[in-house]
Parts: sequence; structure tokens; C-alpha cells
Amino acid sequence: VLRPMFITSNSYPMCHRTSVRPTPGTFKRILIDNVIAHMNTRPEPGWFENMIVIQALPESPIEDLMISNMHVITPGGGIKDDGRGVEIPELISQSNYPDMLYPPYPSSCMYIKNAARVRLTNCIFESVNPDERPAIVAEAVDGLLLSSCESYIDSGLLRHYKVDDLRIRNCEG
Repeated sequence: VLRPMFITSNSYPMCHRTSVRPTPGTFKRILIDNVIAHMNTRPEPGWFENMIVIQALPESPIEDLMISNMHVITPGGGIKDDGRGVEIPELISQSNYPDMLYPPYPSSCMYIKNAARVRLTNCIFESVNPDERPAIVAEAVDGLLLSSCESYIDSGLLRHYKVDDLRIRNCEG
């Protein structure tokens, strides 16, 4: 699959014929369980540099998200400098934020931004080809728990910025 998860609260215009931006929606109390996602190669270079995006607007964070029993295999091939650092800019004034095709992401498997109380349990992250980016990058997250998660990606499991209340239990990689 190209992108098994793209969860976002946004304020896209209702259609291409108007510039009216609706009030951002909300995502709360979400459970995602038993996911296997595998992509050997990208459809073309630069596309889908990250398989899972959980990205919201700062004023409308995604809350109480639990993902469990997930196995993600990504094509890999990312380099350390992908993502221009870590911070993907807040493009709130533009109609394409967050952009589903925003390349390159700073992580190889999962990018989380503007969320609260996120739990990942029994998750495995792998790449077909070597990747210099960590499996997960979390930015501006209030409450992140990783429990029994494993990364078989050379650069490790997690890189985080502006994360409050981070807990890691029985994880490898």
C-alpha cells in the first residue's frame, strides 16, 4: 500500500471553487488494531517517503490515539538529511496543509505532529532497503507511550522534539 494511514485535522477549503476555510475538525478516541502494511518500492522517487502520517493543526490536535499490533515494512532508502531537519513547517495559510505528499519526511515509517495522548503497543517497523532516518519522528506531542515496539531500521526507533510525557517500555531498536 502507498499510505496505510493519513490522519489529519485540517482546514482545507470545501472545494476547489472557493477559498472559504472551514473550522478544523477533531479526531478523538481512536483505536487502530491489527495492521500489516508492506510497500517494497515507491511508485516514483520522492513519493510517499513516509507510510504513516498523523498530523494535525496546532489548534486542533489529534487526541487519544491508540495503535496496536501493527507491522510496517517500508521501502527505506532515506538519507539522514531528508526532512530538512525535523520540523515540517506549519503552512496554515496555505490550502494544502498538511500535505499528504509532503516529501521528504524526517522518518522512515511514522510521522506524528500536533497530537496528545498517543499510544503505540506491539508495533514492528522494518525497511526493505537501509534507511538513515528513525522509524518514528514525533513533534509537538503531549503524551507519547511506546510499549513493546521494535525497529529493525538501522537509525533506531524514535526521534522526538517538543514531546512532553514520553514513556518507553520494553522497546528495541
